[in-house]
Amino acid sequence: MSGREMQVWAMRGDVDRSQASLDFEAMWRAIPKSGLVPFLRDFVPEKVPAFLSEMVIIEVNPERPPYLRVRLAGTALNERARFEMTGTDYASYLPAEYRQGAIDSADLMVNFPCGLWQLMPVHYDTGVSRLLEITCFPLLGGAGRKPMLMTFGQDLGFLGGDMAQPPEGKLTVDTSMDYAYIDIGAGVPPKEAPGLTGEISGH
Repeated sequence: MSGREMQVWAMRGDVDRSQASLDFEAMWRAIPKSGLVPFLRDFVPEKVPAFLSEMVIIEVNPERPPYLRVRLAGTALNERARFEMTGTDYASYLPAEYRQGAIDSADLMVNFPCGLWQLMPVHYDTGVSRLLEITCFPLLGGAGRKPMLMTFGQDLGFLGGDMAQPPEGKLTVDTSMDYAYIDIGAGVPPKEAPGLTGEISGH
């Protein structure tokens, strides 16, 4: 399927979760845990090398900037962005009108708790726009540490036409084209839950 065909399917809500996304969920569910959410300390990166280059771990602190501090960013993500993402605020990559929604969604995932699947355009300063499939699950930070989100990005190809937009900075993350919360044992938030815009679909 071409990037243009993927774009049309995404806008119609016809894109199903990839096997990589499902495998990432299985990996997260296999992390030892005593409740619904595992601790960051129990995640062993060496056991899951297939995911590391496309993985981001984000610290969630909705009370003050940096709101969504990138604690770890995979090599493939840094190479596409052409800068080191670790230590930056993920919220700063979004246009101002979308930032609070992203912060609210992250806060919801760690407090509800639940996972998230979404299709999201990303615009790079090279003039390239790509569609990413994002799969995200919460982690407990432990004593004295904020909660975290473990995120895996699957590159689905180039975007063209109206979806190819110039970035506002080195990297611009657009609003989601389609998304669904994932039940990890507490159910899923209602459709009117704060955060992402768009239609919740059953993936």
